[in-house]
Amino acid sequence: MINVLCYGDSNTYGYNPLNGQRFNTNERWTGRLQSMLGRNYKIIEEGLNGRTTILDDPMGENRNGEQYFDVALKSNYPVDLVVIMLGSNDLKKRFNMPAADIADGAGKIVDKAINFSKAKNEDHNPCKVLLVAPIHIGKDIEESPYSDSFGGNVAREKSLQFSKCYEKVAKDHGAYFMDAGFYVNPSHEDSLHLDQEGHRILAYAFKDKIKEIME
Repeated sequence: MINVLCYGDSNTYGYNPLNGQRFNTNERWTGRLQSMLGRNYKIIEEGLNGRTTILDDPMGENRNGEQYFDVALKSNYPVDLVVIMLGSNDLKKRFNMPAADIADGAGKIVDKAINFSKAKNEDHNPCKVLLVAPIHIGKDIEESPYSDSFGGNVAREKSLQFSKCYEKVAKDHGAYFMDAGFYVNPSHEDSLHLDQEGHRILAYAFKDKIKEIME
């Protein structure tokens, strides 16, 4: 069985922008991905609302993705592939982070996955890592309930730089790369979270990319 750890924020958790609840397992992309890949794969969900790459959030405890990643990886080990999709929450106005620095933060988590697995495996071969540039902030972010916390269009403009920045970090850190924003846009409800159709489309994209990497 191929174990795939999916490490991310609310768009991995499955936050529903319509009601603030969580999409059902068969609605969110991780659950759909499990069904698509079948019994030879185990999809491990590790999504948390508000999770950042490397930043401590004064408005929420335990949101630093780098700090918690050790626990997530060790508690689910062995893993064959780690999928990392983080960075959207780093765009919040209070952090004032450039897109390139956010991508570098994600790169630190890539390094943790590679270094831990390399030390853990007898043959010292690391697990594979897929670094994913998060979806863009939507064009209607100024009308979103999250507009104030994200700084409106400033966050959107930074998110449009993610693909280029994350691709460079993936290359520099020895990871595979995928751009989620190429496949899906956020919901019209809040310009930040995926709707049910977005989860469906993204699941297909992940299925193809993971098969390309692992098979």
